[in-house]
Amino acid sequence: MAERREGKDREQYRGGTYTGAYTSYSRRWQANPGAEHRLTVVLDGRWRPADSGQPCRATSHGNPTRVEFTTIHGRPVQVRLVPAG
Repeated sequence: MAERREGKDREQYRGGTYTGAYTSYSRRWQANPGAEHRLTVVLDGRWRPADSGQPCRATSHGNPTRVEFTTIHGRPVQVRLVPAG
C-alpha cells in the first residue's frame, strides 16, 4: 500500500518558501488508487435516511443527528433525509 502523507508537501518547499516545482500531474503517486474518505456531518434535530438505498448512515441519541458519508476520488454524495419523528 502506498504511503499516505498529509499536510505540506516537503518536496514543494525550499527553506520554508513554496517553490511549486511539481504539479499533481508530474507526481509518481498520481496513478495510485484513491483512498476512501469518511465525512461526518452533525445536524440539529433528529433525521434519518429517506430509504434504505441512501448512501449514508445516520445516528442520533436525542439531538443532534450525526450523518456519515463515505466517498472516494472526491466524488460528491447526495442523500435524502427525512425527520425521524
